[in-house]
Amino acid sequence: MAIIFTYLLFNIIFNNHNYLTNIKALSLVLFSAFYLIIVYLINKALNKYIKNSKKYIIISTIIFIILQLIFAYIFAVIPEWDFGAIYYGAIQNITGKIPFHKYNYLYIYQNNIGYGLLLSLIFYPIKLIGLNNYMAYGIVGIILNIICIDVSLLTLLKIIRQYFEKTQQNIFWLLALLYTPFITYVPIFYTDTLSLPFIVGGVYFILKIINNEKNLLNIAISGLLLGIAYTLKPTAIIIIIAFIIFYSIFTNEHIIKRLTTISIILVAFALPLISLNIYKQIYFDQQKIEEKSFPITHWLMMGLKGNGGYNQEDVDYTSSFIGKENKKQANIKIINKRIKELVKEKKIISFYTNKALYVWGDGTYYAPAKLSVNPIKDLEIKGYILPTGKNKIFILIAQCQLVLTILFIILGIILRKYLSKQQQKLQLFLNISIFGIFLFELIWEARSRYLVNMIPILLLSCYLGVTATIKFIQSKKVEE
Repeated sequence: MAIIFTYLLFNIIFNNHNYLTNIKALSLVLFSAFYLIIVYLINKALNKYIKNSKKYIIISTIIFIILQLIFAYIFAVIPEWDFGAIYYGAIQNITGKIPFHKYNYLYIYQNNIGYGLLLSLIFYPIKLIGLNNYMAYGIVGIILNIICIDVSLLTLLKIIRQYFEKTQQNIFWLLALLYTPFITYVPIFYTDTLSLPFIVGGVYFILKIINNEKNLLNIAISGLLLGIAYTLKPTAIIIIIAFIIFYSIFTNEHIIKRLTTISIILVAFALPLISLNIYKQIYFDQQKIEEKSFPITHWLMMGLKGNGGYNQEDVDYTSSFIGKENKKQANIKIINKRIKELVKEKKIISFYTNKALYVWGDGTYYAPAKLSVNPIKDLEIKGYILPTGKNKIFILIAQCQLVLTILFIILGIILRKYLSKQQQKLQLFLNISIFGIFLFELIWEARSRYLVNMIPILLLSCYLGVTATIKFIQSKKVEE
């Protein structure tokens, strides 16, 4: 993983030609060094002047929420793409105009049914009190988004307090708050952010299991939270797979205990999925699902063209076939053709390098592009975030954060022996998850936005890298 991510980091710095994040290598390296110095100085100041950590957390969180609200007001958008399709679908569902089971979009993209049901549940009280207009629903959606983001960050803070020294906790919290997607994605209340508290919550309870707090409640809650996350964003299953790998191979418990724990967590994980499937079986036309739904092979096919991102031609191609099996066979035909072309032209390494860069080389996580789709307000200040040519400073900050995150994940692996045993267990579980996400994005339709709900996991591994690096430097000073 260290070798692959070092190769990735080199290309992010020197060969990253994404039009959204095109920063010169020298500028990026120098600014990253400057950023590190600033963080070091802020950390010294925090340790010197912050005597009441609780008050610091409360004040910084309040300021952060105010910034989120201001950003949401300035950058609010009229919902479009999948986000808009489900937003309007949820409103039509609760007002009785078009029930979900008659909404054609959900027959094609069934992965969004869970999201649609969540929005319907949240929007329904707004309808009951008579605020039946798009502005009210949009405001509620943004408030829900802020709650989901901030609950996930506060859960992240609980993990930080368990695994890191007091001298590091305040700066790690501040760095988490300053990580740009936690602000820039506030106006877009889609599955990327709404799944965050369930993912981080699931990880929090999994870590309790790893640390021998294996009561039934912790096991069940971890599985249930990740199951809910899966109904919103299926990549949540990677966390479950990572836990099974970690718990099966890297623990010394009796095999019966391991199997029991894994079985309970899988049953709890399956409950939200089974509930959603029962809902689909009762309300949705099964024949129509068979005719219209896209098979998994569709997204594998899209992931083999261009930069591996969304491709309307591939959507039109899959849509042209009736029946899931016919779509699947048609997709497999194109998949085989594209793989053969990559092999024949000896472009496999360059193709997957480019695809990995498209996903992992964008420190903005595609937020400026999404915020520029149907903006409500036309304000000059927005040019400093949106892709207008004036956003160089924002891009530089975002890319710097990304580069340093990946750098310290790598350093954490290399300097692993300087971590405590508890931190090493945390790191191993996190990095199995991260590598799983990396492999998944190589084969699936690619987009940097798909990493948003995994950012807390990236940050935790990064913080472990920072800790290992500090302890390594301290050990060298002792030797001198």
